[in-house]
Amino acid sequence: MKKTLHQQINVLKKIVITSLLIGTVLTTKAQITTEIIHSKSIDSVLIDVSKATLNSNVLYNRVHSFAKLKTFNDSVNVSNKNHFEQALSELHRASKMQKFQTVDAIRNNYSFEKSTVEIGIINTNFHSINYNGKNEQLGGLVYDETAKKMAAITSKQPFIETQTLVIAPLKKYAIGSTINFKFSNTLLFDENTHKNIQSMDVDFDNGQTHTIITNGSIVQNSVPVNYTINGIKTLTFNITFTDGSVGYTFGEV
Repeated sequence: MKKTLHQQINVLKKIVITSLLIGTVLTTKAQITTEIIHSKSIDSVLIDVSKATLNSNVLYNRVHSFAKLKTFNDSVNVSNKNHFEQALSELHRASKMQKFQTVDAIRNNYSFEKSTVEIGIINTNFHSINYNGKNEQLGGLVYDETAKKMAAITSKQPFIETQTLVIAPLKKYAIGSTINFKFSNTLLFDENTHKNIQSMDVDFDNGQTHTIITNGSIVQNSVPVNYTINGIKTLTFNITFTDGSVGYTFGEV
């Protein structure tokens, strides 16, 4: 027997209400997840989770990831002074201030000369929690809302390890027809990683390549580059790591 129009409307109402309730539950879960994974209290939530695989001691979920280091080399991959400093600050705070340096500390190494530009280099590994708020079984952790704690899923990794490479000129802009690019160990953070930098070649946006690092050591501390055209310069950094793999990234000034 066919349903009346009134009955059909009631059925539709039930479907809509049910959908809204499901959506509310998912939204609430997503909000809870966001609060959990970007919180200073993340360590208390993970108190029952083994940290044996958290060997970097840098848990990126301790900070808000404005520098987007989890996807940086796979997406934008262009850094500048502001981004580099943000990245360093996030890594420092994500390590509970045990690794790297503060931004204020590295700024003491910047030159006041407008034609001199220091280059900052970060090559490191860090960890993030392996948690999927939409479907916990797709991750390595489950969250107990009553206990306000996470637990590891058997046979799955609770943390995800990521390597990031960030290199940038540490001035917003430079002035002069000849710009001196400076490299030093005080601004080189090649640490906390399984793949250190073996060699690094740089194109300073002038079509010429300079070898800056060889066998893990800086071999050119200063490179003067003449420019005939004003404007933003995009430097290209080509890296060979100690395991033989290669990578690249860009920096703008």
